[in-house]
Amino acid sequence: MEEQMIEPRVRVNGVALARFMGKPVSIMGTVLNTHASGISVEIKTVDNLVVTVKMQEPLQEPLSGLVEFHGTVQGKNTVSSDFYISLPPEITENFDFEQYNEALTLMNTISNQWVS
Repeated sequence: MEEQMIEPRVRVNGVALARFMGKPVSIMGTVLNTHASGISVEIKTVDNLVVTVKMQEPLQEPLSGLVEFHGTVQGKNTVSSDFYISLPPEITENFDFEQYNEALTLMNTISNQWVS
């Protein structure tokens, strides 16, 4: 059996996207607009940047509120998503965007001490 190595996905904000070109990421944002075809979504990230998320297949449900997308960075403000998690309002009503953004900034500026 062939063993596959899965590259770890990094949590990012909008500013960090450019540093992870072609890499798997997880990005969270508030849905601003869904294209009529359902193939792309515009989100406002936790650091207040607008990012376009391109879906692998058209959405089968309307998206709104806070959503986490998993995918690959395609450009400085574009992610190709293969999976998403739509977070319910009861979880997100007290979500601290500023604190989450600070955590992401810290995580992405300190090198990973566990990787040699």
